[in-house]
Amino acid sequence: MQKKFIPFSIVIIFLTLSLCACTGPSNDQKTSDHKQPVSKKQFDSDGFTIAYCDTSQLETWRIQMLAEFEQAAGELKTEGIIDEYYVTNANGDPAKQINDINNMIQKGVDGIILCATSPTAIQSAVDDAMNAGIKVVNLNSLVKSNNVTSKIYQSDIAFGQICADFIVNKLNGKGNILVLNGIAGSEISNERWIGAENVFKEYPDIHILSTAYADWSYDKGYQATLDLLNENAEIDGVWSQGGAMTQGAIDAFQEKELPLVPMSGEASNGFLRTWIECQKSTSFDSICPNYTATISVTALNTLIDALKGKEVSQEIELPIDTITSENIYDYYRSDLNDNFWCDTQLSDANLKKLYQRDEE
Repeated sequence: MQKKFIPFSIVIIFLTLSLCACTGPSNDQKTSDHKQPVSKKQFDSDGFTIAYCDTSQLETWRIQMLAEFEQAAGELKTEGIIDEYYVTNANGDPAKQINDINNMIQKGVDGIILCATSPTAIQSAVDDAMNAGIKVVNLNSLVKSNNVTSKIYQSDIAFGQICADFIVNKLNGKGNILVLNGIAGSEISNERWIGAENVFKEYPDIHILSTAYADWSYDKGYQATLDLLNENAEIDGVWSQGGAMTQGAIDAFQEKELPLVPMSGEASNGFLRTWIECQKSTSFDSICPNYTATISVTALNTLIDALKGKEVSQEIELPIDTITSENIYDYYRSDLNDNFWCDTQLSDANLKKLYQRDEE
């Protein structure tokens, strides 16, 4: 970094502060109620140091979301915009995530991308980061407070509504339904169910036979469905908020040699493969709201804009594309394995490295 004479620096700082004082926020953007300090590196030639603090890396979707981030961050590092980045994994533990954030504060990072383990339990650490002048972009799993630089999300309530509307339409507003939710206490799972319940309440002839928290996993989705079928329950539809859980439900029906019923799913390549295979011999149908793993790239770009002193919206809601039987082949990748999620900015080289399908 080049040295500057002190008098010249003083003039520059004075002029900059004067201009900032005369500039107000845009009327067409959501802004926070607090003023955020400008990054200390805004005028430096050095790149920014940032952190990606995730709630967990248990689901294949989160693993791909991190991969999308790391590819984009690597490109920015090559360009000199980023000097260094850290990745932390809280393993679903708010106490661990608080410690992760505090460690990033101690390291003096310029910005944090955060997937929250809890909407409230980690807020004190987030506040500490903001008070230290660190930009915090919160994505996917959100904190309740607006004391962050920006929140980026897709509507989980809309996700649940899309799946419920499909089930109701397929059953003509009448039938018995199994509900497969995600992780108990998860804000994402809760809001998806809120969206679905809002739809089902409008149809008194839709009956919820059983609700299971299947943790977005194949095994628990399979077992919850099999347990209900073993009770000789007549299931007319399965409202599921995760593709792996739906794959488990399909296998449970097939094990009992029962006709498949309408089931909602999610946009994993594995579920799309199962859906296509079922279509070859049955009238099975489904729907998949596409919860994009590229949200991490949007968060990264938003953080860099904020660090450069640009105004960013406090809330950014990304649209949800919907996969149906009409457009399924636009998303499905026969050359990639089941862990791939069907919306990506990953290069072909990275896709093959991470998701190359084994020869059968």
